[in-house]
Amino acid sequence: MKKVKYSLYVVSIISLLGIVSCVEDEPTYPALSGLPVATLTADLTTIAEFDDPSTVVVEKNFATYTLTLDKPNRFDSKFKIEVLKDKSTGTSDDVIVNLPDSGIDNGSDGFLVIIPANSLSKTFTINANDDILPESTELVSFSLAPAVELGAKVATASQIFSLNITNSKSNNLFISFDWSGNYLDAAGVSHDAADYDMDLEVFNAAGAAIYDDYSGSPAKITFLSTEANGTYDIVANLWNGTIAFAPSLPINFKTTFTVSKPGVFVKTYKFDNQWNSATGPFAEPNSANKKSPIYFVKTGNIYQVYERSSGNLLISGRNANSGKIYSGRRK
Repeated sequence: MKKVKYSLYVVSIISLLGIVSCVEDEPTYPALSGLPVATLTADLTTIAEFDDPSTVVVEKNFATYTLTLDKPNRFDSKFKIEVLKDKSTGTSDDVIVNLPDSGIDNGSDGFLVIIPANSLSKTFTINANDDILPESTELVSFSLAPAVELGAKVATASQIFSLNITNSKSNNLFISFDWSGNYLDAAGVSHDAADYDMDLEVFNAAGAAIYDDYSGSPAKITFLSTEANGTYDIVANLWNGTIAFAPSLPINFKTTFTVSKPGVFVKTYKFDNQWNSATGPFAEPNSANKKSPIYFVKTGNIYQVYERSSGNLLISGRNANSGKIYSGRRK
């Protein structure tokens, strides 16, 4: 019996040593690698206040950015760009973040940029929104941060970046006509009066309409500085009273003309209660349809805008650097 007990004791010791040996021989795993780190680079730090990418201008109206990871991620890497109000003289209304594909959220909470899974970079642009107001250069500062926890990090030097936006300037004259505003239909549903068909034209001294916008809302025209010197009429009209959702009561339209020489002057002229949705006056042959409350005189690159009823000079401006062309067309 003693021999048996001794043998069992030895076997137990050997078994225990074997278990310890197995634990010690278990392979060790490397520590998890760190999250990818993103770095931001840009081709420009100063852009101009233009909103038409097809326009040929001396200064570009957008800066191109590349967000690059130091290693690929198994998941989408999401980043948020926000305007830092306390570090900016401009606002989020001055810029827009554009991406070539999905991954954009230009909401009030910022702009979302996504580097797809297993990719290393994403290229996007920040454009300056159109602004005709004469003003000094604006600084817009941004923060760049991960949009989700444990997604990817941002290099310290890329967490804050800035963009200078220079004042829009032009020797052309920009004219717009706006008739937007809410009205209620018979069911009490709200609609926009801009759905009505109203038009904007510019007539020369010979009575010919040389520019027009028959589709915009608001309607917009760019009068080129290369046009001949002379007097030009700014004319608007209500084409007809037919609309998908008729108002419950006739509308006396509230309308506004805006004439601007970007970087030099901007003048807004209110012209209310001149057209009615039920009685017009409507398009030809009713000549009363066309109304021209203001006109301008061009002398070189100087424009003087007058009120027709009083003959008063409303605004005048001199030279500026050449700039952009947008809506409206030359006939």
